Amino acid sequence: IDLLPFIGNADPGSVEYREQLLENGLIVFKRSPILGSTTYKNTPEMERMRQGQGIIDIVNSYLDILLTYGLVGLGSFLGIFGSILWGVYKTMRRIGSRKNEYYQLGRAILAVLISILFTIYTVSSISLIPTLYWILAGMGVAYIQMVKQNDWNA
Repeated sequence: IDLLPFIGNADPGSVEYREQLLENGLIVFKRSPILGSTTYKNTPEMERMRQGQGIIDIVNSYLDILLTYGLVGLGSFLGIFGSILWGVYKTMRRIGSRKNEYYQLGRAILAVLISILFTIYTVSSISLIPTLYWILAGMGVAYIQMVKQNDWNA
C-alpha cells in the first residue's frame, strides 16, 4: 500500500527512482512514439537508471508497454481492458437487482480489474502479474457471456 500513488508514503529513494524513470522514459519514448523500441534499455537515459544489482527495473507496467510497443501497444492494452470494464458494467446494469448473485459477481470482477489496473502503475509486469491480469480479463469476458446466455432483462 505504501507504494501506491497518491495513497502511500514509500521510501523517498524509491519515489525518486520512479520519478526519474518516468522522466527518462518519456525522453526515450519521444524517439519512437508510435511502435516503441525493443532496445530502449540500451539508451543513455535508461542506462542511468541501472541499479546496484545491474538491472534497470521498470517499475511502471504502462511505461514498459509504452517504451516497448509505443502508443499502438499501450492503446491496444488499455483498449482491451477498457472494453472489458465497460462490458462488465453494462452487463451488470442489465441484471437490475443489486442483490442478485450475478450482479455481485460482476461487481467483484469490476473492482478487482480496476484495482489491478491501478496497481500495475507502480509495479513491473514480471512473474505472475501479467498472468493475473490476463486471467481476470478472461473472467470479465466469461462473465459477460455467462450473463448474456441467461438472457437477463431488467
